[in-house]
Amino acid sequence: MKIISQKFNPLLKREEIIASIDAEKTPSRKDVISILAQELKTKEDLIILNKISGFPGKRSFEIDAFVYKNIEDIPKYELEKMKARLSEKKAEAAQKEKKGE
Repeated sequence: MKIISQKFNPLLKREEIIASIDAEKTPSRKDVISILAQELKTKEDLIILNKISGFPGKRSFEIDAFVYKNIEDIPKYELEKMKARLSEKKAEAAQKEKKGE
């Protein structure tokens, strides 16, 4: 992983990260958060992953993420957005299981 841009936003109390990662296929959100946490020496709970962008014909993916210092600094809307994504994934998995039966 290579950090392209890292700047601190004092108003929102977070680091805004743009990074690049090389992989054969699109990395999972969980894998990217884990790699970012190791690279930045922080907890995975403090990372909000916004986007993983791929480029046609390349094995490079751009990562857009926010890293907070404290869990209390994460805005409520960010936490709600993450909960909604998780519930959507669970619903999709449940539908796939029903179709497979």
